Order: sequence, then C-alpha cells, then structure tokens
Amino acid sequence: MSGVVFAITFAFSNLIKIVKLGHSGKKELNQNSGDKSPAEETERYKILFQKAPLVQLLVNPCNNTILDANRAAANLYGREDAALLIGQDLLGLHPAQAGLMKESLKEALRQGESHFSFTFQSTANGPVDLALFAGKIALGKNELLFVNIQDISETKKAERILTQKNNELQKTKAELDHFVYSTSHELRAPLVSVLGLINLLETETNENEHVTYVRLMKESISKLDLIIHDIIDYSRNARFEVNVSPIDFDFLLEKTINNLQYLPQIQKIDLRLKVSNTGIFCSDKRRVEVILSNLISNSLKFFNPEADQPYVEILVQVSPHQAIIRVADNGRGIPEAHLPRIFEMFFRGYEQSTGSGIGLYIVKEIVEKLNGHMQVESTEGQGSVFTVNIPNHPQSN
Repeated sequence: MSGVVFAITFAFSNLIKIVKLGHSGKKELNQNSGDKSPAEETERYKILFQKAPLVQLLVNPCNNTILDANRAAANLYGREDAALLIGQDLLGLHPAQAGLMKESLKEALRQGESHFSFTFQSTANGPVDLALFAGKIALGKNELLFVNIQDISETKKAERILTQKNNELQKTKAELDHFVYSTSHELRAPLVSVLGLINLLETETNENEHVTYVRLMKESISKLDLIIHDIIDYSRNARFEVNVSPIDFDFLLEKTINNLQYLPQIQKIDLRLKVSNTGIFCSDKRRVEVILSNLISNSLKFFNPEADQPYVEILVQVSPHQAIIRVADNGRGIPEAHLPRIFEMFFRGYEQSTGSGIGLYIVKEIVEKLNGHMQVESTEGQGSVFTVNIPNHPQSN
C-alpha cells in the first residue's frame, strides 16, 4: 500500500501548489517557480493529474458528484473521454459498493482521510480488486474530496495464493504429525504379531500348530505389505504433479481385478463390469488406477456372505467432459454414524477390518488432486455406492 499512499501524497501536494498559485500571485511565483507564470505552473500540474497512472477524481462532498477526472478514470469506467465523467455521481458508478463508499467519503470529511478495498466489475477488464483512498482538501473556501483508486488485483491474487499455500502447509503439517503417529502404531502391530508367533514356533512341537502359526505370520506380513503400499500411494499423490495421458478403462479394470485375485472371497462375488466410451479420456493413469483398486477392493472385502448373490458392479461412463466411475455393491454397508468419518486417515468402521485404514483417505486426496469430486451412499446391511467424477483433459488427446 505504500505506493498508493505515496501517489496520493504526491497528488495532494500538486493540488495544494495549484491552490497556492491561484491565491499568492507573483510573489509565490518568484519564490517557488522561478520564471514560470502561475498559468504555466497550473498547466503543468493539470498534465501530471491527467497522466497519473492511478485513477484520480475531484469530488463534491455535498452530492458526491465528480468535478474532475483523469484518463485512468476514463479507462476504468469505460469512457472515451474523462470529461464525460464530470457531473456524474461517484456512488452511481459503484452501485454494489454505494453504501460502503458513502460511509468512506463521510469519514474522509470527518477524519481528513479514509480508505477501503472492494471488487469492481470493470467494463474493459471484468472483475478487478480496487483500493479507494479519499482525502479532504481545501480549494479556496471550499472543502472538496480528492479520491484516488488503484487496481490491486495482482496484490490480492498474491495474497490469496499466499493464504492458500499457508493453509496447505498447515494441513500438510497436521496430516504429517497424525500420519507419523498413526503409522508407527499400524506398522508395529503386525510386526509384534509376527514376533509373537515366532516365539510360539520356537517352543511348539506340534507340526499342525506350526502350519497355523506360519499362516498367521503370512497374514500379518501381507497386512504390513498393504500398509506400506498405501503409504507409497499417499506419498506419490502428495509429491508428484498430475501426469496426463490417455486411459483405456477396459485394460485398467482388467489389470485391477487381476491384482485383487489374492482375496479369498473374490470367487464368491459376482463382478459386473461395464465401460461406456464416447471418446478418449485423459487423466493421470496411475492415480485413476489407485482409485479403482481401493474402491473395488473395499467392496470385495466388505461383501455380505448372507446375501442371495453377492455382487460388485463397476460402471465407467466416459464423455468428452468427464469420466464417471461408479462402484456399487450389496455388501455390509456403512453404519450411518460412521459415514462422516470414512475418509479420515486410519479410520476403520469395523474392528475386524483387515485394510490399512487409509485407502478411502487416499482416494479422496487423489480425487481432489484431479479436480474431481466424489459421493457416497450407503445403508448398513444393504450395500454402498461410491461415485467419482473426474474431469477429462481433451487438450492432451
């Protein structure tokens, strides 16, 4: 704001000099202007007023009409000539901010100066952020208002970016603290389990028990491997920029299903796949694959064994604008009380859950990274539907 204050001070001093020249005559001329006449000096400051890069207005405080305006003001208000602004109501040029501007001008009369910022719909440039400074000046026996308006759009943009980056930094710090704390527990649990089973193996002589202990150790190691893979996905999404390329959903779904064949319950579930393409879809292939893997594996893990025919239905609809991924099942569903928390890091809705607890959290973060959005509908005992919308990037086709 220092540049704005300087400009106002400079303009004020110019006007004061003009006033002094008008009232002091030759004596003032000889002291301050060398051999220049009052008319020449006045003309000089009129030129400076007109060519100033900031909007400058002389306003009548009685009715807020514009007495004089410069070229920058004509540009801001979409006038061919600054003279066309003379006689217009300043508040009428800013109907959305008329109330605030009126109070600001009144404050300038009372206190000597005032300022406030606002957004203005410029004829030439659309919405712009402006800062208005008003100051009281005396011209002869009259008190007038000198108004200076500066475009601060770039400053506001920088402030918004800085605020956004600061918020992201605070979010990252909080997530990192929570992540380190929770991950240490999540990684330690299967390791402790394996160590306990090893101790039992060392003292157990029954071979049948040995087989059971080895199976349990494999399950703990698999859980540990799953957690590590999810941590890698989380890290990649946080660190790497979006890498856009064409995506073949038929191939990607086949690959995802093959990678989930290790789940024992997959043979009991009817997998229904349908891909509808109306054009080429481009996005981040790796991130989309993680979305599919987590949503499908969740539906498979929480299937309802008591259902007549357990199923998981994966529907993908591709259009020139977006891809809609819909994963629906008739599984165990999510308790209503848990729905607001399912995207939290390490949240588990069921005690017997074998997942890492960060799968849905990763999905949410990836969808946001891709500028998409996600919805979930679920009824306990009846099933769940997850719908993800991801924008297409046709410029990469």
